[in-house]
Amino acid sequence: MFLGYHSSIVVRASTLVLGVLSLACVSYSLIGCDSGDRNISSQDVPQSASAGQTAGSATSGAPMSGGSIMGSSASGGATDGGSMAGQQPPNLKPIKDAQAAYDAAKKAYTASPNDEKAKKAFVDATNDLADANMFSDEPPRVKYPNALKYYREAAKTDPTNEKAKQNVDLIVGIYKQMRKTPPAEGG
Repeated sequence: MFLGYHSSIVVRASTLVLGVLSLACVSYSLIGCDSGDRNISSQDVPQSASAGQTAGSATSGAPMSGGSIMGSSASGGATDGGSMAGQQPPNLKPIKDAQAAYDAAKKAYTASPNDEKAKKAFVDATNDLADANMFSDEPPRVKYPNALKYYREAAKTDPTNEKAKQNVDLIVGIYKQMRKTPPAEGG
């Protein structure tokens, strides 16, 4: 009798363990594994973030999975013919082409730093290179730090450039929301 009682407890416990493992397997297959290296889509940005806050200032706890890093700007668009913060521009260049345009524009701007046309061309080329990195097929750990570097450079060169400022805020906010330290400036 004593032995039968313990064997029924073991059977019940093993049934419970198998049930929990089955539930975990079903959950994994439905939700997937979270590697921590994920992208954020505009659907995942809390509504308060699209109303003028950066993604990092909202604390809704929304899951961060999906497409590419997206957000929306409070101003409804960027200056200089660009796209809204976080949205893929219609005239996206491949990184190689954007890098060549950036190098040429930087050379011209360095040669004539007081030339407003050269400055605008450099800032536009820098934003284009940042966009090319941000929307590339590279893994997030590569493309977002690169994009942030170039958006920061554009914002430093022209502090009135809204596109660059909004994208810096967007990327830094997302790093903070994920409780990760954004790459340091100049890095």
